[in-house]
Amino acid sequence: DADILCVRVASFNPAHVAQFKAMGKEMWMYVSSPAHPYPSLVIDYPAIAHRIIPWMAWKVGAEGLLSWCVNFWEGDPWKNPASFQPDQNGNGFLFYPGTDGPVPSIRLEALRDGIEDYEYLWLLRDRLEQAKARGGADPALVAQAEHLLNVDPKLVESTRAYAKDPELLMASREAIAKMIEAFQHDD
Repeated sequence: DADILCVRVASFNPAHVAQFKAMGKEMWMYVSSPAHPYPSLVIDYPAIAHRIIPWMAWKVGAEGLLSWCVNFWEGDPWKNPASFQPDQNGNGFLFYPGTDGPVPSIRLEALRDGIEDYEYLWLLRDRLEQAKARGGADPALVAQAEHLLNVDPKLVESTRAYAKDPELLMASREAIAKMIEAFQHDD
């Protein structure tokens, strides 16, 4: 009877996502403590593993992201980031305690940038749908936009295979931004 289903990234199956979406369910992705090769929000992963998560969510049809906690500290995380498992440094916290309030982690900022990338994809899809509804959109522009919305497999192939090169991610983001602008000028 749940309206929102949350599946661990390691168990995310696009066929199941399609089945549940056909039932009117909203699908979310859960990325806490998976092991390599899945992306994670732990400190020991490169920043692209944090930023790629929203791209991956878009690619597989997830509409939300769950992180079990953002401020779980046992002791002083500035001195010992191993929240509860030695291979999960930073798991459960995206903020550090500060004298003037929470201090955001670099992981949180990379994830935020990825969420902004997701918003770019959403905006491009919206602009594309509007252009199609109006009719007369340049077929080449439409095809290019649809290609970008599918997220290049070189960037995200699956929930376990993604690019490690941030330049590829930035090139994709720039291409999406230019396409959004192209549809704005097409209005």
